[in-house]
Amino acid sequence: MSSNISTLGWILIIGLVVFIVVLNLGLFIATKQKIEKDHWINKLTNAGQVLRNPLKKENDRYKELSDQVAKLKPLMNNNNENKQK
Repeated sequence: MSSNISTLGWILIIGLVVFIVVLNLGLFIATKQKIEKDHWINKLTNAGQVLRNPLKKENDRYKELSDQVAKLKPLMNNNNENKQK
């Protein structure tokens, strides 16, 4: 059984093979980059934490500010006592 495939047929077959190879390479590279970036599990966990405590970032910032003010208060009191003497 001899089948004759025209030149256009060969071009279409080669084009299809090249398309499939390029598509698979692109998917492979995209998967590698996605794995390096961040896992969806981490994103889901972070979303759950935000839902549990939506103001956590703000509270942490206020806590840090409060700590810094607490450090400065003794210095301010010492300066005021020295000026009064």
